[in-house]
Amino acid sequence: MFKWFAFICVLCLWGCDLPWKKSDPVVASVGKTELKLSELKLLRPDWDQTSEKQRLQMVETWITQEALYQEALVRGVDQDPDTKRILDFSRKKIILDRLASKITDTLQVTENEVQHYYEAHPEYFLRTKSLYSGAIFRYADTKAATRVFRELKSQNMNALPSIDSNSVTITRFDSLKTSPDPCIAEDLSALASGKLTPPRSCKGSFKSMVIFSSLDSGSVKPLADVFSFAENLARGDKRNEKMKNFKIETKNKRAIFTYPDYFCGPSKE
Repeated sequence: MFKWFAFICVLCLWGCDLPWKKSDPVVASVGKTELKLSELKLLRPDWDQTSEKQRLQMVETWITQEALYQEALVRGVDQDPDTKRILDFSRKKIILDRLASKITDTLQVTENEVQHYYEAHPEYFLRTKSLYSGAIFRYADTKAATRVFRELKSQNMNALPSIDSNSVTITRFDSLKTSPDPCIAEDLSALASGKLTPPRSCKGSFKSMVIFSSLDSGSVKPLADVFSFAENLARGDKRNEKMKNFKIETKNKRAIFTYPDYFCGPSKE
């Protein structure tokens, strides 16, 4: 049975691009209910990229659901009071969601609004880890290591010093959360900013490290680094504010009464 159905469906699907086909052909039916190709494409926007197996599965799923739905109607499930209540609730929620979309979906935020939100809510843009910038000194030999360290150890460096490139090779690093060379220093937070560490033998070479600057954990990231995130948050905040005002305006248009005796204090039968 299924093989025959699949064969018929394949023929229908293969014929989708034929010039003599209907503009919106019926691809399946259960009783008097028909499924058109346009409905399938609405359910699956990438329909044209799906395989024949995927298309058959979609049609089979629709047939199963429609057959069960028709059986439910025959049994009067749609007339059940609980079913009606659930349907009413779902219908109301869908309509309310659509109303909210119509009111807020076109909202835009300006750069000034993003800037204002960013400044008003710094807690959303904090760094979770410190970032370190500095340099690694790799010395030509022990003598060079001793000489360079003696010259620089008392200095507070915030940039690369002038130094004989034949004696030491300097490699910069920027905005790192962890040490670029654990042999020299495992924990960058333990290093004094601007101070060159004593030379240490690492894999046959003498090396030192210096931290030029750090951005501490808990500091606020620059707006340029989080602009998209801030923009989304600002838009959401603006949307919430607009809906809040819309709800107040809507309620003010209508005569609304409440009867506290029936929902406050002891329950009354």
